Amino acid sequence: MLHNYSRALYSMLFTRSRLVGALLLVLGGALPAGAQSAAGTLAVGESHSLSIRADGTLWAWGRNDQGQLGDGTTTDRPRPVQVGTASNWRQVSAGKDFSLAIRQDGSLWGWGESSSNQLNTYPDPLRPVRIDSLYNWASVSAGHDFAVGIRQDGSLWAWGMGLGPTNYPEPMRQVGTATSWRSVSAGGRYCLALRQDGTLWAWGDNSYNTLGASGSNRYLPIQVGTASTWASISAGAYHGTATRTDGTVWTWGRNDDGQVGGSGTMQNVPWPLGSGTLWQQVAAGASHTMALRTDGTLWAWGNNLAGQLGDATNLIRRSPVQLPGTWQRVVTSPSGEHTLAVRADGTLRAWGSNLYGQCGTPDSSLAANMLPWPISPSGPVLDMSTGADHTALVRADGTLWTWGRNQYGQLGDAIPFERPVPAQIGTVATWRSVGSGNNSTLALRADGTLWSLENPVVGVGGIGGTVVPVSGSGTWRSITEDGNHRLGIRPDGSLWAWGSNVYGQLGVAAGLHVTVPTRVDTTTTWLSVEAGEYFTVAQRRDGSLWACGRNAGGELGDGTTVQRATFVQIVPPSGLGWRSISAGMFHTLAVRADGTLWGWGGNLYGQLGDNTGLTRLQPTQIGTATNWQSVAAGDYHAVAVRTDGTLWVWGMNDNGQLGDGTRRYQYLPVQVGTGTNWVRASAGDRHTVALRQDGTLWAWGKNDYGQLGYPNYIGRARPVSLGGVTAVRGTRAAARLALYPTLLSPGQALHYALNGPPAAGADLILFTLTGQRVASYPLPGGSTGRVPLDALRPGWYLARLQLPDGSSATARFAVQ
Repeated sequence: MLHNYSRALYSMLFTRSRLVGALLLVLGGALPAGAQSAAGTLAVGESHSLSIRADGTLWAWGRNDQGQLGDGTTTDRPRPVQVGTASNWRQVSAGKDFSLAIRQDGSLWGWGESSSNQLNTYPDPLRPVRIDSLYNWASVSAGHDFAVGIRQDGSLWAWGMGLGPTNYPEPMRQVGTATSWRSVSAGGRYCLALRQDGTLWAWGDNSYNTLGASGSNRYLPIQVGTASTWASISAGAYHGTATRTDGTVWTWGRNDDGQVGGSGTMQNVPWPLGSGTLWQQVAAGASHTMALRTDGTLWAWGNNLAGQLGDATNLIRRSPVQLPGTWQRVVTSPSGEHTLAVRADGTLRAWGSNLYGQCGTPDSSLAANMLPWPISPSGPVLDMSTGADHTALVRADGTLWTWGRNQYGQLGDAIPFERPVPAQIGTVATWRSVGSGNNSTLALRADGTLWSLENPVVGVGGIGGTVVPVSGSGTWRSITEDGNHRLGIRPDGSLWAWGSNVYGQLGVAAGLHVTVPTRVDTTTTWLSVEAGEYFTVAQRRDGSLWACGRNAGGELGDGTTVQRATFVQIVPPSGLGWRSISAGMFHTLAVRADGTLWGWGGNLYGQLGDNTGLTRLQPTQIGTATNWQSVAAGDYHAVAVRTDGTLWVWGMNDNGQLGDGTRRYQYLPVQVGTGTNWVRASAGDRHTVALRQDGTLWAWGKNDYGQLGYPNYIGRARPVSLGGVTAVRGTRAAARLALYPTLLSPGQALHYALNGPPAAGADLILFTLTGQRVASYPLPGGSTGRVPLDALRPGWYLARLQLPDGSSATARFAVQ
């Protein structure tokens, strides 16, 4: 009933119902640190977008055929990618197919197309280059194919196409002799500028009276009217907008789409839009206008065929319409048909044309561009987990994000609807790891406290949810759950369990249900634990593997189908220990210390990958490969990563959860694509998510609850990008790195394995998850080795293999 009601709401949303626009704004996700309100930190081009984060780094996304994103390629980017490695950017502006930016030292930089000298340089650079030798730039504004800027001495400068009487590309030149300019805005082929005395000036093409007065084109600034109370300006393609110090907003110029407001008649001179006196900012696009009031309300009018007004329709608006929510800044472009805005809570949204991913929507066929679309989180991922129909992850900045089904409150946002886009849960930034059951979620904070995402009154189950502490839980090193029972390992190596015990899956003789964490035994050498469907498998430090609970399908691997209420050891065919484990519905998968892959239990859908479909009561090797790095078991399918960075899948595939482009069940592991840059994966009921070396997060399979992070509920049979989650800055994936063990005791050495002997001069560099460099070890050669870790404090770290040619690879480990 709840699911059908939620689906009906979203059906209304994507049939352009304005009423539901408010709902998606509430449910949407956020851009973490970096969406800020300062002028010049956001920019919109014709088909690309730019943003400077609070840490001074510059990010870009959208169309990139001319290198306007500045990432060194001409590949379109539907999610933000970092522009270089500098962290001292101050202001940015986007033209049609080029970009300009100023650093904190006052230097001016540009990249993208320069055929009209709009970058004051040749040839077209794919990365930021200095376009002037001075360090005295105060602001810059990019037009269609020209640019204007103000230096710190108040002088005004212009370069590019169409600003002079020759209509040829022009070098950088001063505009007039005045040194009292305050701000400037470049339009289609004209400019608006304010002087320090509050007067408004304009020059350039005047085809639609864009200069605020009738007459011919002007090649030097002319004053617009006589008022000296102008506060801010924004030049559209062929219409101008401005605010005055009394809070009024004024518009003029072309008006065939209602971008000036009113009846559609062109306005020859600035006229006030209504009698309101609460306007603080205005932004003019190609043929639409956005404006912000002092109360934080955002208003839009003009052309809306691409959804650029953000009101969930395609209707042209000749008078302002209000968007839901409160906002702090909005920007658009005289060349573009999309809009960026920052909400009052700091989240970054985009809407309008998305043909090149400029709205941050990874699939341009989605209708989400008619509403403010949340730019997905970007930053290093610390941990991720999939439930039956939802997904959760912890970023390296300590924030917690969820999306998908929410019938049982498993998303932790107290909203009784599924949420098909990632959203941050609360404001806490000290999360360390997350684990998802079928319909529940547990998460650990850095202080070791354990928290549950569920309805706080009725426990697992109920409508809506919040993040609540687990009563009497103490502190923890790791946790797991399947929705029916939960287990955790404390810092001292002890194993604890609680929840349903009907099959003995807790490993304690304490009845059918245990309400509080209860210690399993006296052992203090537990390393990891995995909760399957009514059974448990756990690993000790000596590499031994243990299991208890339901065993009808042989999921315990002890050679029987006898239910076990206490842990029994799973004995490998030879003396080698186990490296990692993962539990599914009726089966278990594990990687041994020698890199071989093994499985046991139910196999009806090929989830053991041994090409038989036969139930296995004891560990059975899957293939002959010896380079398996990790494995994740879904309910009836599996996904695994090899040390060469390839991704492999097998088992049930009725919803495309294998990502191989088919719906065929696979009884042997098959490779997903040809990529060699996968680092980690997680499998849900019928969906899968995986992380690449370049930091991008990908998902595929069933999407009926939005568990893939897409609001159209369409499943995918191949991996689709969920957004940038950049790893250690500047890394590339030309090399491969595996670490063992990934959880070390104080003083224990870290062992590494490479995909081939490193070139002379390779280094292994250790970072904290916040990017702080803590150690560096020159590698002696060979493909394996170890480094000491005596000086490292307990916590999570990233190890980066840095090769002399600039390529690198990263892997994560922890010191306890």
